[in-house]
Amino acid sequence: MAELAANHVDASSVNLTCFEVKGQLYAIEVENVREIARIMQITPLPNAPRLIEGVIDLRGAVIPVVDLACVLNRGKGTEDIHARIIVVEIDGLVFGLWVDAATDVLTGLQTGLINALPATPLTALSLQWFRSAPNMFDHRFAPLMGATIISQRTWAKIEAGDREVIRASASGIADYLFEEVPAQEEQALAEMQRRGLTITEVDPRDEDEWRGLALHLQNRMREVTVPKEIFDQASEILAEYRQAKGEESD
Repeated sequence: MAELAANHVDASSVNLTCFEVKGQLYAIEVENVREIARIMQITPLPNAPRLIEGVIDLRGAVIPVVDLACVLNRGKGTEDIHARIIVVEIDGLVFGLWVDAATDVLTGLQTGLINALPATPLTALSLQWFRSAPNMFDHRFAPLMGATIISQRTWAKIEAGDREVIRASASGIADYLFEEVPAQEEQALAEMQRRGLTITEVDPRDEDEWRGLALHLQNRMREVTVPKEIFDQASEILAEYRQAKGEESD
């Protein structure tokens, strides 16, 4: 994961999620955003404050929704296919923001609403983000966005031959991720540099700050996104793997 920026990059950059309300662009810090959902049925609440449109049922969680158009005295939010509910968490309070659309990154860069964002080299090249943000801060860490976990009970029910097929498939994907993808990333970096991208190496004095940020995001995932027992178990397995490989544990 690297940091793209419109101007010379530094460690104080803030990553933002962009959205639109009645033709105007707004943004909120990425670390406060839990997810972005399509507009869904909003159930009104009797005697609720005027700004509270109602609540939604998001996978069993009841979340209050604020109509930002109403907050901004711009009428009522739209309900077309572009409308979204941005679920945010601020100081432990979880609520949804009803917006007209979640704005794509390129629009945010072109309008100057955002001037920095995290991205892999392949993504920055394929979506042409580097043209509007021609500076890259080279720090290589990224969250693991997903994995397939099979319980021992379920695994025992799978035929031995099918288990081998699953293992072979997983091994092939691992080889691709650890061998092919890094090579493609390096090619993407070289191509963007050829087209004018400037890459700034991480100052050793800032290394601890970046690692602290990574740990902060990791802890937020444990508390908000992933059940603690599963997260802790996965962390222990990862630490054992890295120790065996002689890598750092952060």
